Amino acid sequence: MKFIIGMLTIPIDPIKTDYFKLGNSFISKIHLEFLNDNNIIILPIPYNTTKYNYFINKINGLYIPADTLFSCDSDIFNQTCTNFIKLGIKKNNNGEYFPIYGVCKGIQQMLVSIEENNNQKILDKFDSFNSLYIPLTITKTGYKSKIFKNAPKQFLNKLITEDITRHNHNFGLSPTQFLKSKNLREFYNIVGINYDRKNQPFISIIESYNYPFYGIQFHPESGRDQEYFAEFLKNEYKKNKKEYDINKNDLLKINYNINHDENTDYCNYVFFIHE
Repeated sequence: MKFIIGMLTIPIDPIKTDYFKLGNSFISKIHLEFLNDNNIIILPIPYNTTKYNYFINKINGLYIPADTLFSCDSDIFNQTCTNFIKLGIKKNNNGEYFPIYGVCKGIQQMLVSIEENNNQKILDKFDSFNSLYIPLTITKTGYKSKIFKNAPKQFLNKLITEDITRHNHNFGLSPTQFLKSKNLREFYNIVGINYDRKNQPFISIIESYNYPFYGIQFHPESGRDQEYFAEFLKNEYKKNKKEYDINKNDLLKINYNINHDENTDYCNYVFFIHE
């Protein structure tokens, strides 16, 4: 059986003309490699789509990837994430196991989408940009979480004692802000916390109490010795047994007509052209 995972594209800032001329949006190749599996097919979903019901009924799960320095803040992207998360909740309520995963910007959007009125103001600024490698603090309930309850002890010990979680973000959600929100407290369990360079805590891993929704603030797709997260996620997606076919008309136009010099940054991304 083939499993089709929807992956939202990330909008490119028009000011970044060197990148914007290559397409409207992109996905970092490292996210595609993170889900590398002969039985998994990635379906890119335009960040500005209005065909939410169409795409949600084509996929076995959703992946919200990280942004980069040449992406831009976009209310459209934020609203698209929120709409898909709401549809994911509906699918699970109707008996279909539908996982959603968000990383970096993705976890932030998973938190904001559950907060009332899609409130971006709950996010705070942290000194955690430029590849900060630090150990993870796993909460008491985190050890019993779906993510970690079957994890090898050696791996968990490495996570909490070694500098292997890679952070590259300016914003995040503090545990204090999280606890102020009734919606967040009732929906998500805090699995892990990290501390920035100024020793300020921020939420690093979440999972929903009642849904197969998972968010990670750091970058397991590019961190050291974190294959466990990829295997966990792929196994979650494969619990959705609905069979779908990808129509060639569903695939975005990919800009392959670029002479990607391996010494340039361009070769690390897939660029998409869509309306």
